[in-house]
Amino acid sequence: MAEMDFDYPVVTLKKIFESARDFGLSDDEVWSTVNDALYWADDEVSMPEYLDQLTAALARCIISKERRIRSEDAT
Repeated sequence: MAEMDFDYPVVTLKKIFESARDFGLSDDEVWSTVNDALYWADDEVSMPEYLDQLTAALARCIISKERRIRSEDAT
């Protein structure tokens, strides 16, 4: 990850975080997913690739949380 360009617009990250919260994730869930995505990112990943990975990870987290909620409601 040493070659990642961190000059990528912060606005993009802010929008991703806000969208994840809009879909029901808490701040802790968003940051936990961000940390996990950074941990699992390849050393050669570019910022756009990382953002794709992060967006996918957040989507999986949102779906998982929604399934868990629906499962609890059904019981």
